[in-house]
Amino acid sequence: MVSEVVTPRAIRRASESTILWADDKPADNLHEREALEALGVNFVLCTSTEDAVERVTRESFDAIITDMSRPPDPTAGYALLDALRKLGVRTPVIIYTRSLVSRAEARNRALTGQNKSE
Repeated sequence: MVSEVVTPRAIRRASESTILWADDKPADNLHEREALEALGVNFVLCTSTEDAVERVTRESFDAIITDMSRPPDPTAGYALLDALRKLGVRTPVIIYTRSLVSRAEARNRALTGQNKSE
């Protein structure tokens, strides 16, 4: 399976990629970053939604990864996604979470910007 995905072409593309990763505890995803850095992926780290939004207005990224919860906001990932939408940013976003929210509910919230609890 891995050999089908990690092709020379994929490695070339990865080595040209820069990902913004927003997480209030960057050490929590060190192993994931190291694995991707081994393929040549570059990362810009930030610890707040505000910093992530500011970086996106100044720099271009191939993807954005955000954790779901950054104190004091348990839905900071959605807040970042909403802020990016308002700016018209079309960069792919991955929300990294250990949430107990159902996949269908989380997917609906991420795609539509509508929260079931609203």
